[in-house]
Amino acid sequence: MKITILLIFLIIFLIVYILVKSITVIRENLENDGKKDEEALVNALRKTVIDNSVFDVPNDPADYLVLITATCSGYMDWQSLAAYEKAKKVWPEAQIVRLLHCSLKDRKTYKYKEIVPSMYTSDCSCQKRYDDCYPPLNRPVALKEFFDNHSLDDIKQNWIIIMDSDTLLRKRLNYFPVYKGRPVAQFASILMDKMYTAAKSVFKDHDTIIKQPLYDMGSPYILHKEDALKMAPHWVRITNELRENKETREYIGWIVEMYSYILATAYVGLDHIVRSDLQSRFPFTDTTEDVASYHYDLEQEKDGHKWCKRDYMKDIIDSDVLMKTDDAPNEHIRDILTSINDALLKWRRENRTPR
Repeated sequence: MKITILLIFLIIFLIVYILVKSITVIRENLENDGKKDEEALVNALRKTVIDNSVFDVPNDPADYLVLITATCSGYMDWQSLAAYEKAKKVWPEAQIVRLLHCSLKDRKTYKYKEIVPSMYTSDCSCQKRYDDCYPPLNRPVALKEFFDNHSLDDIKQNWIIIMDSDTLLRKRLNYFPVYKGRPVAQFASILMDKMYTAAKSVFKDHDTIIKQPLYDMGSPYILHKEDALKMAPHWVRITNELRENKETREYIGWIVEMYSYILATAYVGLDHIVRSDLQSRFPFTDTTEDVASYHYDLEQEKDGHKWCKRDYMKDIIDSDVLMKTDDAPNEHIRDILTSINDALLKWRRENRTPR
C-alpha cells in the first residue's frame, strides 16, 4: 500500500515537473522569438535609403504651394516673417501661406496677420485632456483645417510643401523628384527604435508593421495635394492616439507629430523619397552639403560662440532689435541671422513711420 502511494506521488511529481519545465521552455522560446522579431523589425525600420537625385528638367516652379505653420505669438511672428521673405527671395514663383494657429480670443487683438499671407486655424497648443501644452499638435490640425476650407480645385498648385516657421529656404525645391504617391522628406535620425512602440499602438500587429514604409524622416515635406488631403485626418488622429497613450507619450516626448506623420503617411500607403540635402539642422546635422534649407534649433553653440532663439520670445518686429551676427557659431548660423535681420529691416522700412 505504501509503495503504491509512493509511486502515485512520484508520478504526480514527474508530471508536474515536466509541465513546469515545458512551460518554462515554451516561455523562453516565445521571449526569444519576440526579441528576434523586435530586432528584425528595428533593423528593418533603420534601413532608410537616401536618394539625392534631381530632375533633369525641374517641375514648374509656380506649381508649388508652401505652407508655413506657426502660432500667433511674438516668438513665431519674426520667424514667420523671415521664412516668408527668404522664400519669396529665392523662389518668387511659389505661393506661400502661413497656417496661423490662433484662438478666437487672441484673434481680436493680434496685429500681425498681414505680415505674410495667412489663414487662421485652431490653436491646439494646450489640451485639457492631456493636462499639458503641446504646440506641435497645431501642425496636423492646421493642415486638416486648410483642406476643410479649400477644395482640391481651389488649390491651383499640384505640390504642397509643409515647413516650420523656423525654416529658411536657400533655393527652389522644384528640382527634387516627387511623384503622386511618393512624397519627399528630409532624413532626420529620429531614433527609429522608438518607432516600434508607436507603430504597435497604431497598427497593432507585427506583420502589418513590417509591411509599412516607415523611415527616418522629418520636415520639410513635399507632397502631391491629393496625397496631403488623404493623409491629413490620419495625421491628426494618430497624433492624438500617441498623445493619449501614456507609454508612447513619455517614450517619444516632444516630437510626437513627427512620428505620427510617418505613421499617417504609411497608413495611407505613401512611400517617401528620403533626402539628406533638403535641410540642415545645426548642430544636429552640421553638414557641408549644399542643402536646400536651414532649420535653426533652440541653441546654436560652437567653440564658445552661442546664439539662442529663445532670447527673442517677445514681439521684436516693431522694435529696433536685430540678431547679433558678430558672435555667430559658424557661417551657417551667420547666414540665418543675416536673413532674419534682412526681413526685419525690410518690414520696418515699409511699415514704420519715421520717428
